[in-house]
Amino acid sequence: LTVGDAVEGIVSAVSAAELTVSVAPGLTVRVPRIETAATVAALKKTLASRFTVGQRVSGTVASAPDAARKRMNITLRPTTAVDAAARVVPGARLPGIVSKTAPDSGCVFVQLSARRHGRVHVTDISDDPKPEPWSAFSAGDVVEVRVLSAAGAGGGGEVDLSMRASHLPAKVVKGSKEAEEAAAAGEGVNSMSQLAPGASVTGFVKQCTAKGCFVAISRSVDARIKLCNLSDTFVADPPAEFSKGKLVRGTILSVDAAAGRAEMTLREGGADGGSKGAGAGVNDAHVEEGSVQMGTVRRVQTYGVFVTLDGSGRSGLCHISMFADARIKDSLEAHIRAGERVRVKVLEVNKETGRVSLGMKPSIFTDDDDDVGGGEK
Repeated sequence: LTVGDAVEGIVSAVSAAELTVSVAPGLTVRVPRIETAATVAALKKTLASRFTVGQRVSGTVASAPDAARKRMNITLRPTTAVDAAARVVPGARLPGIVSKTAPDSGCVFVQLSARRHGRVHVTDISDDPKPEPWSAFSAGDVVEVRVLSAAGAGGGGEVDLSMRASHLPAKVVKGSKEAEEAAAAGEGVNSMSQLAPGASVTGFVKQCTAKGCFVAISRSVDARIKLCNLSDTFVADPPAEFSKGKLVRGTILSVDAAAGRAEMTLREGGADGGSKGAGAGVNDAHVEEGSVQMGTVRRVQTYGVFVTLDGSGRSGLCHISMFADARIKDSLEAHIRAGERVRVKVLEVNKETGRVSLGMKPSIFTDDDDDVGGGEK
């Protein structure tokens, strides 16, 4: 037998993932679920509902038999489907089975045949971005995908896939309005040159470090968000708040297509917290170091208290070490709650990140500070 030859056999066992088929005395082959049908509708049905032990099946030799080891791969797909599966080329539309999801990267991995797998990038899962889109899929789910790119003509190499509805349109007449709308929706951002300052974009966090937050706008285009542009208010723990896979929506600040770099901001109105004019907005108003101000507790965490300052609207953090002169042995929430009015001293304003550090413990105040703000705390 050679590749492409027809072969018949008898089903000897049926499981959730594969069939065991006896094709000759002493030669039994395993047929994975993906090789038992060529359509999404058929693959969604369980193998037990489609096959029974003792049933005769017809197939095709899918790879060169190993006579010494008595091994052979066969497929039960129609010959036309076998040919299509072998040609995993850009534009091909194929059924697949989810093999796993990777929350760290947001990718969904899909089995296309017994020997070929592909990856759906987090930005190609859906046309309507939602938080953690990969969580809608589990291993074993049957999906339809379109091949975006395939490396290696010999059946090896990476395969990029898409499950976006715009990449899988229903049959439409070529040149019709429906065809044009589907094509436009499926274009997306494929290169840095398609971005422009002021453009609104959606992406998923890849990594957050001291150098900034890196966001995947598409499988081939990333953008960086400086820490000072993550929010209009202070972000105490960027890696925790902007974990891998988080969905963000922002505005492009600058693009260097030649260097392959783009900067974006999540600030309201597309503001750049790192620019010289960043203080024009209420949340970037000038705050003088050493000043004593009144404010309202916005949030209480284990490590400190977030306070919104009167007048400027700036948000600052009073670390637990600067909350009281005595050591806090229990929870901060036992001493203060959100909504309380407090008197604070501005200890530091980091011009690069926009972070405002505050203090509340009595020892940092002087007699001259007593009447400033006229506060309760």
